[in-house]
Amino acid sequence: MKNMTTILKQNSRIDQLDLTMCIIGSRKVGPEDQLYSQGWHVFAPNLRVIGFEPDQQACDVLNQEAASLSWVEEHFPLALAETDGLVPFYITRNPACSSLYKPNEPLLNRFKGLRDQVELKKEDVLAVISLDQFCDFYEINKVDVIQLDVQGADLNILRGGLKTLTQVLSITVEVEFSPLYEGQPLFADVDIFLRNQGFVLLDLWTKRVPKKSSPVEGIEHPGQLLWGDAFYFRDPLMCGKDSKYKSAESCLKLACIADVMGFVDYALELFQHLTIMYGAADSRYNFADEITEALEQIPELVGQGLLTFPIIQSIEPYMSSSCRERLR
Repeated sequence: MKNMTTILKQNSRIDQLDLTMCIIGSRKVGPEDQLYSQGWHVFAPNLRVIGFEPDQQACDVLNQEAASLSWVEEHFPLALAETDGLVPFYITRNPACSSLYKPNEPLLNRFKGLRDQVELKKEDVLAVISLDQFCDFYEINKVDVIQLDVQGADLNILRGGLKTLTQVLSITVEVEFSPLYEGQPLFADVDIFLRNQGFVLLDLWTKRVPKKSSPVEGIEHPGQLLWGDAFYFRDPLMCGKDSKYKSAESCLKLACIADVMGFVDYALELFQHLTIMYGAADSRYNFADEITEALEQIPELVGQGLLTFPIIQSIEPYMSSSCRERLR
């Protein structure tokens, strides 16, 4: 099934839409980390990706790979924190597990497969800068999407980006539910902070790990919940009437972001909202035909009759005559 954003791209409906993404902890550890496979290429050539990877060698590899992409992508050998300065940096056996926080070895040693990954190899000192300082220095006026994978340092980095966060529409952050690193903030701390910044949690992907002392694990509870990815978005439909997130342009960008990230129901709700609120006065925000085309790809829905669904009923007045005829 083609998603809405792909259909809009084919119809030249989002050619003027630009997107800036910050990936904090941009080292790629698997195919799932490739932006193309995630679908972000739909915003090219108006996609700008800014990555942060403190390992200079890994950063150089990322920039070499980025040279052949159809969008602008640059990775900086920098570490982010709440303020600038020098901080301890703990390097682990698996470089992707290195952190500004020391591994909590007594806890990690209790779980299968974690000790070898997070075994502390050496301690270094790292220069850090805040996200707001970086954006000010490089004159980056707006960031739309942030992805963080920084082994416990996420809250510190977010606190150093309060100004930047006011423009952000979506944040994906790796969170921990147990202190895998000594003194690190946990999911509850991150969640409270982001909710206070006006974000809404839409989903959690979670990872459970069994205790190494046990030869068996439960079917219903296969290990302890240790970490996961939390997906936060703005919700313009719940914002005050004067909120900048309620603008048609902001809603469109948010709808496309949600669509690319697989939050199809939320994306369709926003495209429906745009069509009803702005579509009659401005055809740029009338997506009735594209919504219909997307749903027509699902045989089960077509079999039930698309006109039986409230979303189609609500946007029917905004459809082209040819689209309306197809439904009859």
